[in-house]
Amino acid sequence: MALSRIRAIWSGFVGAPGVSTFYAEDASVLLPAIGDFFTNISGLLPNDVTVTVDAFGDIIDETTGGLTGSWTASAVGPATGTGGDNYAAPVGMCVDWNTGVVMDLHRLRGRTFVVPCSGAQFDVDGSPLSTAVSGLQSAGDALIAADGNLMVWHRPRAAKAADGSRPAVTARAGGYANVTSAHVPDKAVVLRSRRD
Repeated sequence: MALSRIRAIWSGFVGAPGVSTFYAEDASVLLPAIGDFFTNISGLLPNDVTVTVDAFGDIIDETTGGLTGSWTASAVGPATGTGGDNYAAPVGMCVDWNTGVVMDLHRLRGRTFVVPCSGAQFDVDGSPLSTAVSGLQSAGDALIAADGNLMVWHRPRAAKAADGSRPAVTARAGGYANVTSAHVPDKAVVLRSRRD
């Protein structure tokens, strides 16, 4: 099956730009729900952060990861943070996207980092406030419920010959699964790459 890749671009802060990537069977159906997701969490984001969801993107083959085409859809408005001015640029929260599928002996899961978060969203011990956790959880649940079109993609792996003490690696096809639930851990995360 062909999967649409949807990218949301984070801008306006030290270390920008950042990218959040989503996958869907039909990008034009999921795009408004992704726009709503970021609007719903704008209170968690610092005032100078803006997230803009691209209204165009690539279509990929789920087994190989190769490009098979492109898509376009009606644009959704950007979401701008309203959570305050003080924050640490690489620190925030995350939402885990769970599926019911096991691939390569592991449960297939995705993750979206919500980084940076406003400093006002953290307790004195450095953990997120319960209101921040529940707000992000509600936004994640709403995204899943919007149309059932949100996917997690499992990247393919190329075969590699044995090299010295390293054993050979077998090839592995890519795969995908529908997201069935979201989970927001009650802990701060640090994002080391702006491409996660």
